[in-house]
Amino acid sequence: MSAKIPESSCTADHLISVILPVYNCETWVERAIRSIFAQSHRKIELIFVDDVSSDHTVGVIESLKGECPDGMSITIVRNDENGGSAKCRQQGLDAARGKYVYFMDGDDWLLEHSLETLLSLAETHQVPLVCGAFKYSKEVCDDMRPETPTVELFHSRMESLTAYRDGQPATTPDGKYITFTWNKLLLREFVEEVQLDFDSRFGNSEDQLWSFKLFTRIDHWARTDEVTYIYEVGNDFSITRRQPGDKRLRNLYMILDYMREVSDESWVHEGGYLDVLSEIILNFTKSMLWNIEAADDVCAREHYSIFRKKNAFGKGSTLYLCLPGRYRKYAAGWGLPYPYIRLFSPYYLSRIKERVFRIRCRPDKVA
Repeated sequence: MSAKIPESSCTADHLISVILPVYNCETWVERAIRSIFAQSHRKIELIFVDDVSSDHTVGVIESLKGECPDGMSITIVRNDENGGSAKCRQQGLDAARGKYVYFMDGDDWLLEHSLETLLSLAETHQVPLVCGAFKYSKEVCDDMRPETPTVELFHSRMESLTAYRDGQPATTPDGKYITFTWNKLLLREFVEEVQLDFDSRFGNSEDQLWSFKLFTRIDHWARTDEVTYIYEVGNDFSITRRQPGDKRLRNLYMILDYMREVSDESWVHEGGYLDVLSEIILNFTKSMLWNIEAADDVCAREHYSIFRKKNAFGKGSTLYLCLPGRYRKYAAGWGLPYPYIRLFSPYYLSRIKERVFRIRCRPDKVA
């Protein structure tokens, strides 16, 4: 369902907690802060969680405290050791006092009416989540607003899961993803009610797990095609880009295990959600493997080179090639290169054969 964005309603008194994990972004963080200072919605608390930056990031934030507009405040939480963006976001969430929370990265920035637009939609349609559109920094231009901005409303778990599947990196063009934590205005009461926490074990790979949790727990939400967020692509020290390939691979397995557990829950089978969840799991796997392969990281490249070697692991190994030959053509049909099949553990492969392959090909073709 689509509708026009409503005129701004009486939302000025609603506090929004903007949570920003930061790490070595002294070059970018002032821009992020000033974009929040310039918001048309004025009641904002900025919560910075510093993940042990080795540059002057914290100094820049401190220097701008005195310029904080009326109605806004700045809080800085400083870690004693690196914890990754998952831990930082959870710390920010724990410190939040606002009716709504909004996650943002310290090297990105907002447009003047971003928070007001999202807040107006949340209050008008009485939904616990509103997603905006985003642009990459290299795509920024003078006029990025649609001639007639619209909003899509989602009213069921199936609609939510289908939208999530269609908004994964493996299935949608750049700029349309909804699998990130940022650029989402969330009702804090809802976050607490459904226990939408961040798992610190995942370091900097938490976006996909957290968003998967979100869209398997929400029935009603809204999305606008109005650009409300600009994503910086030029920061090589981003907090989300510091994870070695071996940890990304470990996180892939852990997230797949969590997704598998969810797919076994009763509500999935009783509600007929298994097909769409299986597609979500497959899309996630493809995008994570592409990410590991493309990473400018020695560990990632070493992992990928090992995966390409036939019989690289013994029969008892976690990473053992055990996919029957007759299934390989289906993997090729998904655009998933054959070497990637060896990434799956035998345990997870059994789930793929049971779940995904029964969806992707006729049941009589599956043993």
